[in-house]
Amino acid sequence: TDHKNGKLPAGESYRLPTDAEWEYACRAGTQTTWSFGDDESKLGEYGWFKGNAPDAGEQYAHKVGLKKPNPAGLFDMHGNVWECCSDWYDGTLSGGADLVGPGGGSSRVIRGGSWMDAPGICRSAFRGNHGPSARSSNVGFRVARSQSEPGAQSEPAPQMAAAKKARLLKFKSNSIGMELVSIPAGKFLMGSPAVEKDRQADEEQVAVTLTKPFWLGKTEVTQAQFKKVMATEPWLNQGDVQIGEDNAASYVDWNDATAFCQRLTGLERKTGELQAGESYRLPTEAQWEYACRAGTQTTWSFGNDESQLDNYGWFKGNAQDVGQGFAHKVGMKTPNPWGLYDMHGNVWEWCSDWYDGTLSGGADLVGPGGGSIRVFRGGCWWDFPTPCCRAADRNCGPEGRASILGFRVVRSQSAQ
Repeated sequence: TDHKNGKLPAGESYRLPTDAEWEYACRAGTQTTWSFGDDESKLGEYGWFKGNAPDAGEQYAHKVGLKKPNPAGLFDMHGNVWECCSDWYDGTLSGGADLVGPGGGSSRVIRGGSWMDAPGICRSAFRGNHGPSARSSNVGFRVARSQSEPGAQSEPAPQMAAAKKARLLKFKSNSIGMELVSIPAGKFLMGSPAVEKDRQADEEQVAVTLTKPFWLGKTEVTQAQFKKVMATEPWLNQGDVQIGEDNAASYVDWNDATAFCQRLTGLERKTGELQAGESYRLPTEAQWEYACRAGTQTTWSFGNDESQLDNYGWFKGNAQDVGQGFAHKVGMKTPNPWGLYDMHGNVWEWCSDWYDGTLSGGADLVGPGGGSIRVFRGGCWWDFPTPCCRAADRNCGPEGRASILGFRVVRSQSAQ
């Protein structure tokens, strides 16, 4: 059909993924048990399996995309339905390039586990097999689309370069269950080009180098995490708040965020979680934009198409305008190419820097030595897509509290 209507270029086709393609996409650069890590208790956040489907009286394939995606933005890679692959099944894996499986057999490979399976069956590596003509309530599929030209992409080239980097990233959890993403050292252009829609005067592009990798919070700090460390809930009895353990903490000023980092550092040094030389702190503005862009130079980390923002973040159009004027549960949207959630919208995120109306280039920038207002980044649930939720947009304010202000943390790395 797509060949006839011209939507599919010559040489491209739809087909089932190979066994190798499926696992490669599922892992999304990870080597952990599941694409989200090794903690089995997290599986319910990412997929439908025995524990949250038949054991809860829901014995069927569920609506797709309701759980968190993997770092590559793919939903339901663990559970819901087994997914058919093109390969005949063989009990021994073969290495090499562009594998297509054995030349024949009696059963086909299925992957991912299903709504009726235990967590171990839903692992990234687990391989099932199924008769090619057999139908079942727990077997389905997703498609692969070939590309006519090697390297041809529907996304801008920088986006694809970022995706390749994402495959090398590491993930870890800390003592309070906060997930962190390893951000590599590198160079980028900070700010925005003169032609970008709604560009602001303080975004003149400069070349920036970050010489050291760092860990960055996979999500904004949640209400549960903040309460666990600080034993306070500044959002209580305030307006424009939804109470929930996994909602982004709000009504947090710069001093609160800094104190959280200091206290978490102290707690983990006592328990030995932190190595000598490691600490938690707010990201610098340069670190924040570098991580947000994830190798891209587009308006948002997902490209230049404003209509796609709904897939990646909470903003005026899908929050404030539909009666959900509050900081939402973190990690519900698609992550950026480096596996970071909610970098566009939800809550503005405090950075460590004092604000200066002119960006400075160079290496390992920490901002001005003093000032009267601090930088915050990323836009929030009541902002328009532009200018506020763009990767380059810079905002600032006094160190006050508001329903639109939160933060995520950086953890330094002691050994590179």
